[in-house]
Amino acid sequence: MRHHFQRASMLRRRSLGGLLLAACLLALAVPAAAAPHTLFVSILPQKSMVEAVAGDLARVEVLVPPGQSPATFEPGPRQMTRLNDALAYFSIGVPFEDTWLPRLKQAHPQVTFVDTREGIELLPIAQHLHAVPDGVTLNPERLDRHIWVSPRRMIEQTRSVRDALTRLLPEHAEQFRAGAARHVAALEALDRDMAETLSGVEGRAFMVFHPAWGYLARDYGLRQIPIEVDGREPGPRALQATIETALAEEVRVIFVQRQFNQEVARAVADAVGAEVVAIDPLAEDVLDNMRHIAEELARWL
Repeated sequence: MRHHFQRASMLRRRSLGGLLLAACLLALAVPAAAAPHTLFVSILPQKSMVEAVAGDLARVEVLVPPGQSPATFEPGPRQMTRLNDALAYFSIGVPFEDTWLPRLKQAHPQVTFVDTREGIELLPIAQHLHAVPDGVTLNPERLDRHIWVSPRRMIEQTRSVRDALTRLLPEHAEQFRAGAARHVAALEALDRDMAETLSGVEGRAFMVFHPAWGYLARDYGLRQIPIEVDGREPGPRALQATIETALAEEVRVIFVQRQFNQEVARAVADAVGAEVVAIDPLAEDVLDNMRHIAEELARWL
């Protein structure tokens, strides 16, 4: 009996050893999954777009953190260091890039920089504004940078990201094509939903503090009235003209965003009996955020 148990124990040990050896050989035969590539974007609305195209092949990091303005942002040392490991950086034309992109390119020559505005018609911001108050001088050559507030222009950017990633990682071209196609379909559905939501308010004007909504207004037949123009708050004369414009247009709401001082907007709202409502052009979830903004516009207009 004792001999029988010893023999059974020996057989179990041999069997276990064989299983361990087989597992080791299998692990050697199957290559380890490659770590995802690091991709950088400037602002949060780009993040979901690049993630949709790249899928699990990339980890997307955002340079401008939530709550900060892309007009005044400056990268810190830790962000500069993290860029060392990036495969690509997708720019979008926000103001801080004017100063910082040349520095980033010089400091990180191994990173591929991709301008997602490529192929997009940028319009002078003057074409997007309605009733610029007296006393405000607008540079006619200044282009509107806010191309991410338009689903139609986000579609073009998605294809730009797809093409850039395909050039960098051609072995994954089919995955990028499929990811881009799904995201474009979602943006096309968003465009249809926004057009339907805003179908009853075409031609109406809405007042904003910062003129971030020009492409949206153009795409859906609305008119944007700004309080701040060319990055400058209005002086006394321009402020009075803004109030008169708000009264003439029967403005019921002034849209603001948290990245900017809201005191002037509240002063105008108090003078004309309007509400102040915050909407955010820099929210990460573009699809839900833009639907919400369309609903807010339709509600107040």
